[in-house]
Amino acid sequence: MNCAEKSQLSSSSQNVKVQSWQTSDKGIEVDFVSKFTNNFDRVTLPWMWLRDHCQCSECFTSSAQREYDVFIGWEKFRWEEVVVDNDTAGLIIQWQDNHKSYFSYDWLWGMLNLENSVAVDERKYWSNDLPSLDYRSVIDTDIGLRHLVEHLTKVGVCKVIGAKASKAEAAQLMQRIAYLRQSNWGD
Repeated sequence: MNCAEKSQLSSSSQNVKVQSWQTSDKGIEVDFVSKFTNNFDRVTLPWMWLRDHCQCSECFTSSAQREYDVFIGWEKFRWEEVVVDNDTAGLIIQWQDNHKSYFSYDWLWGMLNLENSVAVDERKYWSNDLPSLDYRSVIDTDIGLRHLVEHLTKVGVCKVIGAKASKAEAAQLMQRIAYLRQSNWGD
């Protein structure tokens, strides 16, 4: 893992912090604290889930393919060391195969925070008052991306303000949400 990958995955907003943590055979038990509510949430992050969700270029190719299968040869994906790095607001795992994974606290919180997940009955019809987000927030932070996905799930539409009217910025926004695929209708 290089520094560029680490900074790309970290979020500058730091909406959560780690109060305490411990390792076990099953995974890492982490006490997250929200900076907004000061509420504690204890979660267990299973080892296999963590290794499977590593987003570095060694594990995850540009075509969205995994470079390995965690279900085959799981014994080589054992953890060796865990560092909770409050300077970068992230969790660093050194695996026994000499691979390092980095997970920002905000990214983990966004993946695991079920109390804020969108239920089907929370959907609402959109009107003239459409939700909107800043383009840079969606592109640069995991929290901005999460808000966009929540708006799309609840309302079905969201204005993204501040992007240039160009194919490149539209593609960058779409790649932030999902993987671009060529179709019969073009790029």
